[in-house]
Amino acid sequence: MLDEEVIKKNTQNVSERILIANVMLVVLLPALLFGGNSSIGSGLLAAFGLIAPVNIIIFSRVWPDAPRWVFFKYLLALSPFIALLAISIAGAANPCVVKIVVDKVQFFELLQDVSYPICSAAGSLGEALFPPFENLAIVATAVSVYFICDSRYILRRMLSYCVLGVTALAILGILLHLSSSFQSFGNIFTTRADYFSTFAKSSEWCVFAAIWMSAAFACALYSSAHKTLSSFVVSFRFLMLACACVLFCTCMLTGAPVDSICAAAIFSMGMFLMAFSARPNFKDLARKIKHGHYTSALTRLASPCAYLAACVFALSAGLGMFSDSISNPKERLLVYENSPITLEQKNLVLEDSAKLIREKPLFGWGSGSFPTIFSFAQGADVPYSGWSSPTSDLVKKLVENGVVGLCLAFLLPAFLFVYQLPRLHFGPAGFIMFCAVLSVAGLSIVCSPLEGGSVYASFWIILMSFFTWSKKNVE
Repeated sequence: MLDEEVIKKNTQNVSERILIANVMLVVLLPALLFGGNSSIGSGLLAAFGLIAPVNIIIFSRVWPDAPRWVFFKYLLALSPFIALLAISIAGAANPCVVKIVVDKVQFFELLQDVSYPICSAAGSLGEALFPPFENLAIVATAVSVYFICDSRYILRRMLSYCVLGVTALAILGILLHLSSSFQSFGNIFTTRADYFSTFAKSSEWCVFAAIWMSAAFACALYSSAHKTLSSFVVSFRFLMLACACVLFCTCMLTGAPVDSICAAAIFSMGMFLMAFSARPNFKDLARKIKHGHYTSALTRLASPCAYLAACVFALSAGLGMFSDSISNPKERLLVYENSPITLEQKNLVLEDSAKLIREKPLFGWGSGSFPTIFSFAQGADVPYSGWSSPTSDLVKKLVENGVVGLCLAFLLPAFLFVYQLPRLHFGPAGFIMFCAVLSVAGLSIVCSPLEGGSVYASFWIILMSFFTWSKKNVE
């Protein structure tokens, strides 16, 4: 049994229990409401984020071993996102579009003078201010994990609760998918709808599931191994691995090919790490073979071989999908063939978005401005319809917040990585979370997974969990 299986009931656990409840509320409740994309889901994300600073204050006041100036350090960690909110407020005070009404029809008109470095092309004050406030609330919750939690057991407990909730949503999505495909049973694993479970966009679900699949592997890796099959199938490790397998299945059913390929890579890496952690003592194994104890030797090899088989299966599935999609001119990894947005449309939108970036490269056109400002740059070759996103998180960030906003968004992760690099403890559990974070960050360059509130919250929580898990002084 791990040393941390026995938890001391002290004041610190009060803050940690609040933290666990806060993270679960931020991850799971908005996910039930269209992946956090509904107005209610976004409002809940912003509201639950306000619990985190209050919890930090409680932690600093009542826990005697709390680090000095912890609340000040917490605010300092949030300062880049506070600065983004301040820039958005300054931009909202200087709008560069005005509403006009002609025959009871509302239009937007772009002002002639848009030379001000900080302005806003958002359609309303709420559209300009709510996105940065929601992002600040999400990051506030995630960063509180880093400052409050100093136990891997507590971190595992928090992550496992979220994994179980996400797996329940995955099972719901599988049942709905089976019911919708019942009349064409042979197409269950080949047809891709643009929604899954409670998520309106299947691509967002795929990334959401892949993120929590890495958390499931982290929890499984940080658990005791079992010598017999009967004890293994009723263990916590088996439960987490079963959740990872369910989430992997949903990733293969949803999203663009590049999303599913990244999920397959995370799953295969997780299984490889499981095989590595379950490897037998080879000297002991050779001794057993030498003395003719073949059954015992084969038993020791069963677990790592099973994990390696699952690793190879996921890797071959990902490579097969890569080969099929890269050779399909309608996909090229970025969209699936029957996607409502074609590859040609995606490229055209990105080209028109690049024009907007060149016009205001430093501070962009203001938070929440893309749907409005893109209508002024939209070329005649792009289908006439409302575009809420350029289908790339990186491009949208540059259009709305410019290079300054992009640097502010990367400042906290970059600082923590450089600060902890000399003392970073890369264990298998931390490494799989790091792989998931890198995969999602890479996907955000060519896709837009972080537009969904639940995906964005999950990304930051796993990112902060990685930094917390990898600290040398964590118990």
